[in-house]
Amino acid sequence: MVFIIMKNFNVLTKVVFCLSFLSSAFPTYAADDVKVTQNTSVFKLKLSATRLIYEQGSDGAAITVTNPQDWPMLVQSKVFEEDKVTAAPFIVTPPLFRLNPGQQNKMWVVQTAPALQDREKLHWLCATGITPKKSDVWAEKDKEKIAENVNLNIQVNVHTCIKLITRPSGIEGKMVNASEKLSWKKQGDKIVAVNQSPFYINLSSLQVGGSKIEKLDYIAPFSQHEFVMPKTSGQDIKWSVITDEGGESRLFISHLQS
Repeated sequence: MVFIIMKNFNVLTKVVFCLSFLSSAFPTYAADDVKVTQNTSVFKLKLSATRLIYEQGSDGAAITVTNPQDWPMLVQSKVFEEDKVTAAPFIVTPPLFRLNPGQQNKMWVVQTAPALQDREKLHWLCATGITPKKSDVWAEKDKEKIAENVNLNIQVNVHTCIKLITRPSGIEGKMVNASEKLSWKKQGDKIVAVNQSPFYINLSSLQVGGSKIEKLDYIAPFSQHEFVMPKTSGQDIKWSVITDEGGESRLFISHLQS
């Protein structure tokens, strides 16, 4: 059994490949004697939103999970801190359940510890499709008999993660309005975005002097973030942000400060 883990939280997925294969402990036969059949099963879930806003003081937040595959799977969910490693003080119910092909189920997320009151906090809600247990695919009726058929089972487990943002009830204004008030300054070969609001601002597009900046990121509350300055002499800067609903805001326009 070999597990290959690839992490890429820019696309918010972690993929685990599980390969079942004939070990070297078994005799080696000529290629003409063995027929190899490859079977690939992807255990990937679909969530109903790309982000979840958790309003402080509420009873929790709900999200729907769907099994788009043609086979059943177990679903297990957990909430992590911004580092995507440390467990966050949330419970997800149901914590573990079976989801048949094409079936949907609602998950309920509840915070279990006090949160910040002056700004939003970012967490990650991750849902994992778990591979069902199967019997040994290499079982032979007669170990003395030469194997005629070999099944190579490739099982791809995909961990799907979305942003879970806790929003205190005491902060004023709206995230989209705060996004318009971002300030921008040039420092060497960098562009610095300054966020003086209590909201997480997730950029959807960014361009300077008509040149697009491809590697975008979010800007945490009361902080700043650097982007690589494109080769342009223009000073006009345009940007849009991802809304609470997962859409794109209107275009905002400003000028770079020296």
